[in-house]
Amino acid sequence: MNIRYHAFGFELTNALRQYLEEHIPRGLRHFAPHIVSATVRLDDVNGTHGGADKRCSIVVALARRGAIVARAVHADMYAAIDQAADRIRVAARRAVSRRNPRESMGRRFPAWPGRDARVPLRGFPSRLDDAMDMALHPGDLQL
Repeated sequence: MNIRYHAFGFELTNALRQYLEEHIPRGLRHFAPHIVSATVRLDDVNGTHGGADKRCSIVVALARRGAIVARAVHADMYAAIDQAADRIRVAARRAVSRRNPRESMGRRFPAWPGRDARVPLRGFPSRLDDAMDMALHPGDLQL
């Protein structure tokens, strides 16, 4: 899995890069077939002022599901990375398990060359009233 790492406001140390390379893919490994790209952005929001100013943002692009984003802010960068990794794992699980209406719905009416895709098959109801009539008179169904 190819994950890009960017640091803003400070230099990305080898120890921090190694921590990222161990912890971020671990939570996303299960969803690797669905992941198109992933980017981790680390920010030092307040600079030298201190406080809860270390931010980790993770953006993951999923195939046919769009992008999901997780952010965490903490005084410690390692804690912010852990929180964001947990959040992106939960968001990825939710997005992958969510039913995609474009995939599951299928075509209601088949599209033939030269015919309108909205024309129903003969014998299949095109309206609720027709469906009720067919339910009352099932012998009238023409195939």
